[in-house]
Amino acid sequence: MTVMPSRIAIGRLHYAWIIAAVIFVVALLTAGVRAAPGVLIVPFEAEFGWSRATISFAIGVNLLLYGAVGPFAAAIMDRFGVRRTMSLALAVTGCGVAGFLGWYLSAYIAARWFRARQGVVMGVLTASNAAGQLVFLPTMAWLTANAGWRTMCLVLTAIVIGFVPVLLWLMRDRPEDLGLAPYGATQADPPAPPAGNPITAAFRGLSEGARSRDFWLLAGSYFVCGASTNGLISTHLIPACVDHGLTEIAGASLLATTGLFAFLGGTGSGWLSDRWDNRFLLFWYYGLRGLSLMYLPFALGSTGSPLVRRRLA
Repeated sequence: MTVMPSRIAIGRLHYAWIIAAVIFVVALLTAGVRAAPGVLIVPFEAEFGWSRATISFAIGVNLLLYGAVGPFAAAIMDRFGVRRTMSLALAVTGCGVAGFLGWYLSAYIAARWFRARQGVVMGVLTASNAAGQLVFLPTMAWLTANAGWRTMCLVLTAIVIGFVPVLLWLMRDRPEDLGLAPYGATQADPPAPPAGNPITAAFRGLSEGARSRDFWLLAGSYFVCGASTNGLISTHLIPACVDHGLTEIAGASLLATTGLFAFLGGTGSGWLSDRWDNRFLLFWYYGLRGLSLMYLPFALGSTGSPLVRRRLA
């Protein structure tokens, strides 16, 4: 096995940080795509006469597929390479305004390219979802209100597809492709052989994971996180604000503001996870999440709440 320095780079910068920056932008773009349904609910109700339950059901199917594809996406990346898989997925995302890239991509890249500072990298890449909300939500709401939802979708598509050439240029499958060790390691890992049929590999991994208590604990925590964040807040906060007298742009701006705090919190959480017991951190994260969800009905319905004061102003 060849010993390699872990910080060979452009200048003194290890290429793993270039990869992390690329993944951050990709995650930011796909977060913008996933935030689009919250902006589209009210226009779809007005134009097509669809009920909110019907639209929510379609969004729910999308979220179900988004979660179910994770194990298979990781297996396909192992088999065919992350660069090709991501490029194709991002192109399909732009064309179909769907999604093949998610939080599992951040974990995949952090594990493959980093041996040190994995918590910080995971925190920043996870926070890119919040950054996507912050960047895209007010813009998408403004475009929808002033140019129509079709124009908004076309602009979003153009932005996502426009990043594909940059991804093809900068992305690499693994550090060994550049003659590097992962960041923080002193030697390169041996090249992994092709994993065979990616579908079989995904089911095999799920079967192994299902025998672990930790797997179910993590799966349950991600279920709660996804149901409250994607299923409830990201999808329904803007329509709820419209129902309570706020404009769609104001609702999107409020949701984007939560994205700012989520970005700061996600980045800080990654830093803390390298230094504190994650069980202690998760206790506080989910406890505060629960309290905030309990307060939400009062924030929308109370005449003394900031949201209602903004509506009456």
